[in-house]
Amino acid sequence: MKIIEKIVDFILDQYKALLLIIAVLFFISAYLVVTEIKVENSLKIWFLDNDPHYGAYLDFQEQYGNDDIVTIFAEYPESAICEESARDAEYIKSRLDSLDFIDKVYTVFSADFLNANDFELNIEQVAEEAPQTDSARQEIINRLNSFPVIKNTFLTPDQKGHVIIARLKPVDQIENKRDELIRDIKAIAQDVYPEVNMGGIAVLTEALNRRVAEETSVFTSLSYLIIIVLLSFFIRKRRYLLIAIPSVIVPIAVLFGIFVLAGYKLNMISMIIPTILLVYSIADVVHILNIYILYGQIYKTLPKRDIIKKSLVYSFIPCMFTSVTTMAGYVSFTLSPFQALQTTGIFAFLGVGLAFVLLYILTAAGLMILNVPEDEKEWGISLYFEKLNLFISQKV
Repeated sequence: MKIIEKIVDFILDQYKALLLIIAVLFFISAYLVVTEIKVENSLKIWFLDNDPHYGAYLDFQEQYGNDDIVTIFAEYPESAICEESARDAEYIKSRLDSLDFIDKVYTVFSADFLNANDFELNIEQVAEEAPQTDSARQEIINRLNSFPVIKNTFLTPDQKGHVIIARLKPVDQIENKRDELIRDIKAIAQDVYPEVNMGGIAVLTEALNRRVAEETSVFTSLSYLIIIVLLSFFIRKRRYLLIAIPSVIVPIAVLFGIFVLAGYKLNMISMIIPTILLVYSIADVVHILNIYILYGQIYKTLPKRDIIKKSLVYSFIPCMFTSVTTMAGYVSFTLSPFQALQTTGIFAFLGVGLAFVLLYILTAAGLMILNVPEDEKEWGISLYFEKLNLFISQKV
């Protein structure tokens, strides 16, 4: 108990310096979270590095090419088989071929087909150059009619729209560049088609990651709003919300600042970490503040600092054991073979420990700074529970 008292005394003696340090950490972390945090739902995080199925998938891609493609769709007023579309397609193809994450680019004009001449089979392109005459256009159309697979792959039924297909390099070489590669491909396509339409697995994955990030922002904001409303019910004096809210929010921001600095990205599992910390932090801060209010009523003659110290010392061990047991549960995630669960376990473990430390410092500093009149009216759901307990005890 003496060690706990020394820790609490140190916090109360140095709360201004500690508060300044935490404020600096919070603003740096908040900036990093807003500007740098990214979402990753790549295939790799769901497999072991030595997983035979994942290894076989990578070997297949290395040998036969990636099945992950990006498609660019363009439409022309009369026909996609024209000089303009051929030059546009060639420009986009040459630009895309120069990108290091592109394996091969296919257009309706550069597609290969087997041509039989003089009893020989030759692999030729549908069009060696842009069709400048009607006869050249008709020759390409006739050739495509002879190879319906190529025609149906690259042209719409009315032949006014055509597709450019970019095949990406094997997934292990591009996994961490998806956002960048989609952005670069789109920029090249927009040089020719300002209102470009794109498709493919990579485009869908990038859009999913972006949507998840947007939904996470909305969900997190709503969570904070709900937490504030709930805190207003569970804390007996509303002015203590000025202590409770920062004590809940700051640890999460600081943790994700560390998360970003460590080079990690959010995934579908690690997104639950803020909710975990919210629940844990609320339980602790409500417990500490209610103990302080109760001790303030019991020890009315003691100085404010002594009441704060008694409250923090009394609540230290219960809150610490809650933290330790919770941390032990999440550290077990690191034994999982999956990277996504390992990351979640590590940062949930760090987050709970960090929340315990920061919450105690912030609550202590807030109680030292904030002056709440003794006659301020109490409210909150805990008062109704007390009345309910009193009613039941009288009736039983």
